[in-house]
Amino acid sequence: MFLEEEREKEMETLFEEGAAERSTTTEEKSDDADTTSAGKATAATLKGAERIIDAMDLAAVEQAKLDEYELHPSHQAKPTPHPMLMATNALNPSHYVLLTVAAIPSAELEEAMLVLPFAFVLRLLALLDEWIQLGWKLELSCRVLFFLLATHQDQLIANRSHRAMLDSLRTKTRAAIEQQKNMVGFNLAALNYAKRHWEANNSVRFFDVGERLDTGLKVKKPRLVV
Repeated sequence: MFLEEEREKEMETLFEEGAAERSTTTEEKSDDADTTSAGKATAATLKGAERIIDAMDLAAVEQAKLDEYELHPSHQAKPTPHPMLMATNALNPSHYVLLTVAAIPSAELEEAMLVLPFAFVLRLLALLDEWIQLGWKLELSCRVLFFLLATHQDQLIANRSHRAMLDSLRTKTRAAIEQQKNMVGFNLAALNYAKRHWEANNSVRFFDVGERLDTGLKVKKPRLVV
């Protein structure tokens, strides 16, 4: 019980540090005195931030073991992955952090990232550089990246030592998004070809998906039109 209380105090301290590091804060006022501001951390927010921090710390330890083994492979046996990595089927320590971030509910993710101290933000950006290059959960990775850049823009720009990392993120993100765009365009062209081929060789045609949208609220069941 006492350990849990100490952990909660530690996370509250991290939240205060994270709030102090942010250049701007967003607050929404309400006539209801019991309504909290949008930027105030909740228990779920602190829990999400704690999960991200713990995952990055664990990943750092596991990656250090792998690096040591790669430097001296003949002096020791290959380290066994941590049980948490094995339980989540993580490909490597970095992938484990990504799976942890993806497991946080979408509504709590941004608030959890606001709580992160700036040192952990930099570590998360370094991981994002790898995730985007490998194409891991590209949509989520870009969402996290853009949010962190918008939130910590002033701090990142003020320090020249971050320029190389930001340039790498910019190059890899543009390339990954362009590749995703080309893939979607290719698949769409293939589907259109399949549709035209079907309608040219059959007496019935597939009902156009676009015509099944009913004011954006309901989608009628697909049917064949003679």
